[in-house]
Amino acid sequence: MWKGSQGKIKVGFNQDLYVTLPKGSAARLKPALERKDPLVAPIAANSRIGTMKMMLDGRAVAEFPVLALEEVPQASIFGRAWDSLRLLFK
Repeated sequence: MWKGSQGKIKVGFNQDLYVTLPKGSAARLKPALERKDPLVAPIAANSRIGTMKMMLDGRAVAEFPVLALEEVPQASIFGRAWDSLRLLFK
């Protein structure tokens, strides 16, 4: 989390998720998180920050939006300035 009042944010889904697969293929199912980079504050609660793809044999079988579960306000002027400098060299 860049330029935020906290360094981490809780992420998740706003409802239970289900994926229907052929019998015996559940062991090959792998999650792949695609997120917006860089993640810069302010972040509103329930805003979309990425996508979770469920991959089966290299193919996406389902996609779900990943949401911010909490609000993250901007850091102080000094915190934002420090993070801006760090982003320049990233």
